[in-house]
Amino acid sequence: EGITKNMSAELDMSQYIDLFLQEGEEQIEILEQELLKLEEDPSNERMQTIFRAAHTLKGSSRAMGFSNFAELTHEMENVLDQLRNHTFAVNTHIANSLLACIDKLADMMESIRSGEGDVAECAELVKTLQDILAGNGVSTGTASSTAGAEHEAPVNGLPFPTQISADLHEALTAANSESAVYHLQMRLADDCVMKFVRAFMAVSIAQEAGEILACHPDQEALEEEAFEKDFELVFTSSLNVEELNTKFQAIGEVEAFVFGRWDDFKKVESNSPSLEVVDGGSNSVLTPQEVDHSPKPAGVIAPATPRKSESGQTVRVDVTRLDNLMNLVGELVIDRTRIAQIGAELANKYSDTYVEELGETVSHIARITSDLQDQIMKARMLPIETVFNRFPRVVRDLAQKLGKEIKLDLVGGETELDRSVIEVIGDPLLHILRNSIDHGVEMPEDRIKAGKPSQGTVTVSARHQENHIVIEIVDNGKGIDLERVKSKAVDAGLTTAESAAKMSDKEALQFIFHSGLSTAQEVSEVSGRGVGMDIVRSNIQKLGGLIDLETTLGEGTRFSLRLPLTLAIIRGLLIDVAKTVFVLPLGSVVETLLLKKSEIQRINQREVVVIRGVTTPLVRMRDVFGINTEQDDSDDFFVVIVGLAEQRMGLVVDKLVGEQEVVIKSLSRFCGDVPGVSGATILGDGNVALIADVNGIVSNDRG
Repeated sequence: EGITKNMSAELDMSQYIDLFLQEGEEQIEILEQELLKLEEDPSNERMQTIFRAAHTLKGSSRAMGFSNFAELTHEMENVLDQLRNHTFAVNTHIANSLLACIDKLADMMESIRSGEGDVAECAELVKTLQDILAGNGVSTGTASSTAGAEHEAPVNGLPFPTQISADLHEALTAANSESAVYHLQMRLADDCVMKFVRAFMAVSIAQEAGEILACHPDQEALEEEAFEKDFELVFTSSLNVEELNTKFQAIGEVEAFVFGRWDDFKKVESNSPSLEVVDGGSNSVLTPQEVDHSPKPAGVIAPATPRKSESGQTVRVDVTRLDNLMNLVGELVIDRTRIAQIGAELANKYSDTYVEELGETVSHIARITSDLQDQIMKARMLPIETVFNRFPRVVRDLAQKLGKEIKLDLVGGETELDRSVIEVIGDPLLHILRNSIDHGVEMPEDRIKAGKPSQGTVTVSARHQENHIVIEIVDNGKGIDLERVKSKAVDAGLTTAESAAKMSDKEALQFIFHSGLSTAQEVSEVSGRGVGMDIVRSNIQKLGGLIDLETTLGEGTRFSLRLPLTLAIIRGLLIDVAKTVFVLPLGSVVETLLLKKSEIQRINQREVVVIRGVTTPLVRMRDVFGINTEQDDSDDFFVVIVGLAEQRMGLVVDKLVGEQEVVIKSLSRFCGDVPGVSGATILGDGNVALIADVNGIVSNDRG
């Protein structure tokens, strides 16, 4: 309520800046998402959603005193109003202009966030929007936000629009037949000091429930508080009378309201002493006295009774609090594991009733702690569509710039992962997507020559797989020419021609992620400098994720990313190295093997093992940490295959201890950066175990 209308001119609006920014970003995101779909699907429902978002932005920015912001959104609203009224149809120029406005609004939001206000220059965009209206025979000064503005003389002191029935006739015809049509008339209390807020709450309920067909006074008049106490709405909704009535009753500072189905209002007798039928079926607002003593049409609700507003279903929580909660839960997880182990040891030593009860209590605490951990984790989770929503605009703009026809399919946007991962994964995905569009998908004429549809397809999908999320970006373009990759690698001095000739396809594809190597024919502002895929690899490495690449020449390319769901509490594989326990993040573990000495080979003075035709280098963990250089004479040895981005490596360990959920604790505050170690954790027996830095081990070995 605070950002839409202030009840006191003296109230300091700066306290609402954060709320304005949060809600403004949400509305701008809605605008961009829906506008990108508008060219292909200009449905009435989509137009209503877009118009509603622009109108909300205009109202909130005007209330906050951001005049440039309000002016631009007002002109956008004028154009959108003509589009939804079908005065003219959406085209590429209009869509581009509206999207340019969204970019400008986003710039203004950043300026406001930094404390500079809405200083961005928007006169050129305003002129463009006005030209769009003028070019289609529409006056820029008369675009109205709602239907009907002419008023008749008041009846019983209550004004009614003469156009409401005429407007509704067409609107009711076009309305979804599955949705009921409702009529609301509301009279605010004499002492109401926030008239617009109360009217806006009613409008919001109607908009969220369906579509507003008519409003009197119009929404702009409501916003400016250009009305006395009464207003009315006619809207469609799939909700029933009781559900809507509950929502309307929650609005405070209301003297009375009449609400029911539109059809029921039309059936009311015109000679009713309590309901005067005006203009073919509109009902005057009932006073409390009239309602108490008069017959009511079906669905008409008695006057609103004073009551406390129902609490919202969601609350905004600062992410710092969630981080603190996660830290506290991490401590509980450590103690839970410790208590469980102590309980198990006591049960082995003693057979006593108290020990059994202790065991039951420990089990219960373990369950409660696990549930608490799950709930906190879910509170930090965000749907990956928060990242996916950036892609349609990028694809549209890039396809236009390159002259390509691209269809983008987004699948699994509801898949959730931790906020910490969301913050890092956006840029790598964007690099891969731009790469697929720029030199993955061919030009339309080249696709037709190759017997393909002129329009290329890029699919971005996400799904959960155990404790990980798998993201795939697949295009049906020309694929990667591996011979060209090898040639570029030789030219860049990354390998020799002799080695390149012996490489497998999988090994050759690894050069794609090497800094400085690009297969683009020419350098452009989109790609060709050999930095994009290197950034992808470094970001995936930070997350401890894996990336795989598959390609078929002439058919397309598939990037597969496997990422941990969270970076705070992880499942780890406990390994024994010279009787010292270390933890390997399970997200980096590909597989574990028991091999024989005879399977070890040597290439260029280093140990390797061939696994399913792939040569994998070996690193002995004893050498990494310099713990014990004694030679192990046993014939069998354990190897943990780990992955870092596209790289695979085998870590030779003494034993595999098992899996355990561990809480990552940083060591840098106390010990600085320790090579090969990313942190520490406390095990169930109370001992501290170091968490191996797979990133550092693989990178140092590769270097």
